[in-house]
Order: sequence, then C-alpha cells, then structure tokens
Amino acid sequence: MNNDLGVWTSQDCALVLIDYQNEILATIRSETNADLVELNVRLLARTAGAFNMPIVLSTVGVAAGINGPTHPALLAELPGLPVIGRGTMNAFEDRAFREAVKKTGRKRLIFGGLHTEICLAFAVVEALNAGYQKTFATASEGRYRASSCDG
Repeated sequence: MNNDLGVWTSQDCALVLIDYQNEILATIRSETNADLVELNVRLLARTAGAFNMPIVLSTVGVAAGINGPTHPALLAELPGLPVIGRGTMNAFEDRAFREAVKKTGRKRLIFGGLHTEICLAFAVVEALNAGYQKTFATASEGRYRASSCDG
C-alpha cells in the first residue's frame, strides 16, 4: 500500500458495488439521474476490470422477491463475477459479503451504491469500524431524496 504519498493505486484497492438493481435505480431522485448513474457504474466496473482490481458485487432482497437481480448492463461488464445476495440493508451484516471483502486482501475500498443514505452509508460505517479505508465513486451513486445531502 502506498501510504507515503497517500495515493490509492489499483494494487491497493477493491471496488465494492452495492444494490445496482432496477427497482432501486427507479427510485433515484438526486441530481444524478438513474440513466447516468447506471452508465457511470458500468464505466467504473469496466475500469476496475481493466486494472485487475477485485470487485465485490451485492444485491438486496432478491431471494425474498422484493427486488430483481443486478441491472443486466452492469452484469454484462462483470462476466463470471459472483453476486452476493443479501437480506439486510447493511451489506456488512451479511457474512458472505464481509468474507468477500476480506478475501480481496485490500484495505482500501472504493464504494459505489444505491441509495447513498441507506445501503451505502451503513456499509461504509461498518467498513470504517472494521479498519478499512474508504472513498466513494460519487458519480455512480444516487439518493432517494433530492435534498438528502443539502446543507
């Protein structure tokens, strides 16, 4: 890890993508609309793949029939990547998710997720508590309410 300069490299990082599902994309009300979020996360996934970064991909509520699977266009960028299905909003509460993140061997996590206020926020707090460093790919996230990040 490049601690001397504080620079994050592809050798230090893992990409963590949380809940990019049609039902959740459809509820985005932030300034970045769902189509742009979907495009940005596909480009982010493609870039991470080009740099051979480990990627953890997770969904919520699929087994319960609440949500569908990961958006097909995103899955097309990640051929063969397993999707971790969860039943909880906080991804780090799910053992398979935690183990997948740990298995990357990386302590610096780049997060993308829907919704910022729920799925992303809960996971990031837990990651920090577990000793990970974090950053966000803000162009690939969306919020449930347009005003949720307003001062």
